[in-house]
Amino acid sequence: MASASQVAGSVRSKSPVRWPRRMSCSSRAVPARCESVELGGLLGLAMGCRPAGGAPGVLAAVALVVAFGLALSCVWAAVALLMPDPAAVISIANVVLMPLSFASNVFVQPETMPGWLQAFVNVNPLSHVATAARSLMNNTGGAGGAVAWSLIASGIITLVFAPLALHLYRRPG
Repeated sequence: MASASQVAGSVRSKSPVRWPRRMSCSSRAVPARCESVELGGLLGLAMGCRPAGGAPGVLAAVALVVAFGLALSCVWAAVALLMPDPAAVISIANVVLMPLSFASNVFVQPETMPGWLQAFVNVNPLSHVATAARSLMNNTGGAGGAVAWSLIASGIITLVFAPLALHLYRRPG
C-alpha cells in the first residue's frame, strides 16, 4: 500500500501515483464512501429519522455538502502543495477546521452562545451549509437564502483556491 510520504513525493515530482491493484480509486474508495453513506442513512432511518423533505431533500442536502467539501478540497490541495510534509498539512487543517466546526451552529444553537460568538457563527460558512442542509432535509421552506449563501461561498472558495492550487502544481521544482 502507498504510504503518505510516497503519495506526497509523487505529487511533488508530478509522476503518477502507483496505487496497488487492490486499492484503486475507482474500485475501492468510491464504493467504500457510498457504503458508509448508505449505512449512515439506514442507521438514521432505523433510529426514527424521517426527513420531511423526503429523498429529494436529503439528496439535495448531500449534494450541497459534497459541493462545499469539494470547494474546501481546493484549499487543502493548495496548502498541501506549499507544505513539505503531509503531517504538517493535517496539523494545519485541524487547527483551522476545529474552531470553524465548534464555532458554528452544527452542534449548538447560536442563541445559547455569547454575543461575540454569535456574530462569528453568523458569518461562518459551515453554519450556512449546516442551516441549508437542515432546511433542505426538513423541507422548512427557508432553505433559499442559506442554500444561496452556501453555493456562493463554495463558488468563491473554488474560484480563489482552484487556480491557486493549479498554479502551485505547475510551478517548477
